[in-house]
Amino acid sequence: LFYFRIYALDRNFYPTTTILSLGALLGWSATAAALVEGKNGKMHLVYVFLPYLAIAADLLNSPMKNLAYFLSQYFIIFTSAAILLQVHCLLPAKRNQSLPYRVFQYGFEIIVHTLALLCFLMLINVLCGNISFDYDAIIAVCQTNFSEAAGYFRRLQHRYLLILAAGIGFALLCTSFVCSTARADVNITPNVLARRIGIGLFGILLFSAILVLGQSRIYSSNLLKLLSAPAAYFYENWKFKAVRTDYEHFIQEKLQGEPKSGTDGIFVLMIGESLNKHYMEIYGYTEQPTTPLQKKLQETGSIIVFEHAYSPYAQTIRCLAYMLTDQNQYDNKHLPLRNAVSLFDIAKYNGFHTRWFSAQGAAVLMDSPTAVITHSADDIFNLPEVRATLDHAPTDWDLLQFLPDQLHARELIVIQLLGSHYPYEKCYPPGYLQDSTMSSYEKSIHYNDMVVQQITSYFRDRGAAVVCYLSDHSEDVASGIGHDPRPGVFNQLMTEIPLWLYIAPEFLNRETNAHLAANIQRLRSRVLTTDLLFDFFLGLMQIDSSFTAAKNNILDDSYFLHKDNAYTLGGTYRLKID
Repeated sequence: LFYFRIYALDRNFYPTTTILSLGALLGWSATAAALVEGKNGKMHLVYVFLPYLAIAADLLNSPMKNLAYFLSQYFIIFTSAAILLQVHCLLPAKRNQSLPYRVFQYGFEIIVHTLALLCFLMLINVLCGNISFDYDAIIAVCQTNFSEAAGYFRRLQHRYLLILAAGIGFALLCTSFVCSTARADVNITPNVLARRIGIGLFGILLFSAILVLGQSRIYSSNLLKLLSAPAAYFYENWKFKAVRTDYEHFIQEKLQGEPKSGTDGIFVLMIGESLNKHYMEIYGYTEQPTTPLQKKLQETGSIIVFEHAYSPYAQTIRCLAYMLTDQNQYDNKHLPLRNAVSLFDIAKYNGFHTRWFSAQGAAVLMDSPTAVITHSADDIFNLPEVRATLDHAPTDWDLLQFLPDQLHARELIVIQLLGSHYPYEKCYPPGYLQDSTMSSYEKSIHYNDMVVQQITSYFRDRGAAVVCYLSDHSEDVASGIGHDPRPGVFNQLMTEIPLWLYIAPEFLNRETNAHLAANIQRLRSRVLTTDLLFDFFLGLMQIDSSFTAAKNNILDDSYFLHKDNAYTLGGTYRLKID
């Protein structure tokens, strides 16, 4: 069925991959025939079914590329399965086994059975949900915290089928595991052993053919890429931390010889969570009074509301990494995060005292590179760490009592709110607006509106020069799918975020801000993806750095971004802007 589906799209003939795939099938058939002859088939059931599960999981979770890819996967998967089966056949269950032998045997069995279970679940997921896995989606799950990952799962309509499939699959594999590790060696005669070794060598010979036939492209397995994604992610994190262990040395090396600049002032950046601007009164929402206090700020002309602000991704950790560093989707698209410089780094170098406040806490960042970035701030506060001192589950409102009272002449303060994090009812106190007809999402926005207004007033009273509020990403609330970057699930609503800017009149009236004052109203209609927030905010702070570019600064006349060249999802999805 797969062959005919792909052959309808690609009728070319690929002689090398055809020969290799047929050879792999021949090797696999010979192996299976030997098992049938030896009457040991039931002891190797997982190994027999593994290549078929793997082929189906790979092709259903991969774009149907061409016939060469299809044949390459047959060669890779059936050859690998034949070799695994040969190793399994050569592991007789002796009565007296040494510890290293038992460790190898059980470890080998666990790896193979886990691989079979993962392939089975990937297959069930795509058949029931009609949505395939992709590399970025798996990385996104690795980057998020447990509650957000659980939120993804709770939104799956076929989650109960997945749980049932996982339970059944696990039970069957446990049974198979017992059979595989408790088998007798009655059929291991010299002739059978020699035959199995010969077939194993034949499989290895097929793999070696790649080196000889290098003129024909052998497509690597997308399944292997998906299964190895978590390991690759955590390895990259380990390398990131290793590179930046001596953080001060790293920054000194990056900023060596950089001229210092900047202007005095308190600059506050508030980052909300999962807030869809289309549910806010300041963006025309009329069904419920969700943001009355921000609406008042808008009506009095206190804030500038951006009409075309978009997140660079649909997941918190990736968005934070883009917002807080010089990495972006455009000219710095391929900059490794471990080599990026953060807002905190540049601000500290130019004499600013830096602070990081989070209502979500270190747990949301886990072991991500973003955790290292935020820990470069001078002062760090995570609300969940003081939960024991509160008599209730902490919400954004509790953050207010921990805000600094004494501020320096130069301050950069970044505040991460819980906002409208799923599940929404956890974002506000029990009983909040109990008699209201608002949905839980609307209540979370209304509660967040109070918090944002209070934080804004708090810093305005202390002479803040700039307060900027935005959300990390948006949410497709109406469909119930939240924010999910996977192809087939993602839509642009997940990136359409609110963003507004308060600039103190005293700051705006400074001579050095004459150009800003003259052109401030054009900010409303300009397009901004928040991976360029780094350049924007440093521009407000009047920090001139070699790590910023005038064309990336929305305040500058040479700003390059407009409705026809704006992207999201790390530069892979072009935004459709009216």
